[in-house]
Order: sequence, then structure tokens, then C-alpha cells
Amino acid sequence: MTSDSLKASAFKGSAEYLIARKAVQQSRFDLLQARSEFFPQIAVQAGYGLSRTADGFDIGLGDTEPGVSASLSLNYSIFNGFQSVIKNQNARIALLNREILEQKAASVLEKKVADTFYAYQNSREILRFQETAIASAELNFRRTRELYILGQVTNTTFREAQLNLVQARKNIASARFEAKKLELQLMRLAGTLLKKQ
Repeated sequence: MTSDSLKASAFKGSAEYLIARKAVQQSRFDLLQARSEFFPQIAVQAGYGLSRTADGFDIGLGDTEPGVSASLSLNYSIFNGFQSVIKNQNARIALLNREILEQKAASVLEKKVADTFYAYQNSREILRFQETAIASAELNFRRTRELYILGQVTNTTFREAQLNLVQARKNIASARFEAKKLELQLMRLAGTLLKKQ
């Protein structure tokens, strides 16, 4: 895992960032809709009718007559109390706000990934240190046990070597747990935690 690949995956899979990005797209559509009120509206209508009058009511009108009609209208609002201007300004402000929220979501996500990646690298270094520490504690315990069997060290010194070995094993288990936990957090941020391998 590299920092750049994690960031790229996080931007593709983060729900908060994707929601903020979709909100910006929606605001752009809202701005276009608000601007459309400055343009004239054209309406086209067409119709086809069939009329028939019953026999005996009027002489000569008993025939069926088809009729076609069409209309074209142009509507342009000259003055509507600056409502179009206000809607346009509100849509522009909403777009700017959502762009700021998108940038904030992106920077928060980038910071989370960077911090977690740094903590993960640090935990790996601690784990390597603990591996050398446990090797040293095991060597010290074996040496102290041999000396204890020969009677050259006291019971307290032998007990301290045992405790140091137990503490080293506990520390390495804790370091492994922390490294794995941070690795899982990185996978969750990158959106790869639930993907099938």
C-alpha cells in the first residue's frame, strides 16, 4: 500500500466525499435552471378534432368534418419583481457553498488517509523494534536460566528475566494488534475492506 494509491482509492470509495461531489453537480443543475428564467419560453400545441352534428337539427350540417389546429406561443417575462435575479443569486451561492463543502470533505479525507498511513508506518516500525526486543529478552532469559541453574544468579534476577520475557511477548502482541487495526482502517478508508480478493 502506498499513500498515493490509498488516496486515489479513498476518493473513489468514500461516501461522504461522493455525496459532496454529487451535491455540487446538483447545484450546477439548479444554477442552470435558475438561469433559464432569463430566456423566453416557447410552447407548441397541435390538435386534431372531429366534429359531427346529429341529423335533423340543422340542414346540411349532418356531415362529419375533420379539423386540424396548431398554435405557437412565445412567453417572456419582462418584470417579475426581481425573482429571477434572486433565484439566480441564491443558486450561485448554493453552488459556492457546496463546492466549499466538497473541498472540505476532500481535505478531511486526505488528512484521514495521511494520518492513518503515517500511524500504520509508525506501528510497523514499533513492531520491528518489538521483534528485536523479544529476541533480546529470550536470549537474556536463556542466559539467566543457565546462570540460575549453575547458582550464579539469585532467584530475583531469574524472576526479573522471566518478567521481561513475558512483557516483551505482551508488547509484541500489542504491536501486532495495533498494526493490524491500522491496516484495517486504511483498507476501510480506501474502500477495499469488503471487496472480494
